[in-house]
Formats: sequence, C-alpha cells, structure tokens
Amino acid sequence: MASYVAPQAAKTNVMAIVSLVVGIISLPLACVFVGIVTGIVAAVLGFIGRGQINSSAGAQKGGGLAIAGIILGILAVILGIVAVLVGGLSILAGGAINEAFSATATALAK
Repeated sequence: MASYVAPQAAKTNVMAIVSLVVGIISLPLACVFVGIVTGIVAAVLGFIGRGQINSSAGAQKGGGLAIAGIILGILAVILGIVAVLVGGLSILAGGAINEAFSATATALAK
C-alpha cells in the first residue's frame, strides 16, 4: 500500500523579504545620499529574489514582496536624486540670493 506524503508548503524567498525591508528603510533615507545606495541594494535584491522564485518551480513564494522591494528601491533612488539636485540648486541659489540682499542693503544704506 502506497503511503501518502503531504505536499510541502512553499517557503517565502528570503531575498524578497530583505528587498522589501531595505526598500522601506530606503524611503526615509532618500533625502540623503544613503537612500540612493540602499535603494539600489533593494532593487537588486528584489530582482535576484524574483529570479529565484521564478526558477524554483513553485517551491518558493514572495514574488509580490520582491516586486514591492524593486518598486520601493527605484522610488528611493529617484527621490534621492531629486533631493540631491534640489539641495545643490538651493545652495547655489542661496549664494545668489545673499549677494542680491547684500547689494540691496548696501544701496539702501547710501
């Protein structure tokens, strides 16, 4: 008589989980350079996890987690680049504004 073996439940891919966690952490860090680096890490881990899930023939799950990690990572990189650009432009504009105020104050004082 043949014995019945219950099918194994699919395990969640660790790379997908780590990708999601790093992607979530990357968003608040996006206002500094660190967010760009952690965003790239989250996206890369998400792609690796997604590839492992696809090649596991159903033994692993967590594709949605991997996709969320990829999206959050890319979003963090974009926000980080925007923050760096805005910060750099505000520093440049700040110097020009200070010069304009100084020139105006000097002209008014005369």
